[in-house]
Amino acid sequence: MEETAILNLDGTKDEYYSFENAVNIYEYDEAGRQFQIAHMEPFTKMILSFDESSKMRQRYKVSSVLEMTNREIDWIYNVFVKPINWR
Repeated sequence: MEETAILNLDGTKDEYYSFENAVNIYEYDEAGRQFQIAHMEPFTKMILSFDESSKMRQRYKVSSVLEMTNREIDWIYNVFVKPINWR
């Protein structure tokens, strides 16, 4: 399983965070065929924009991909991985 955290920024943008493994983001088109939207290297963050009025394969746009800072990595693990936060 590929691990990522996703934060909704607004109605058309999400921010994805990868953990210690690379992550591939997939979607399915109108015919049910899987296609790759984006690839993320370990410890990166990506802003993915989408336009629901477009066809599935044209709907998504990667706005930015950046390496996470040590502070962001600590935050991601404390919020999304630390077991006590999920009780």
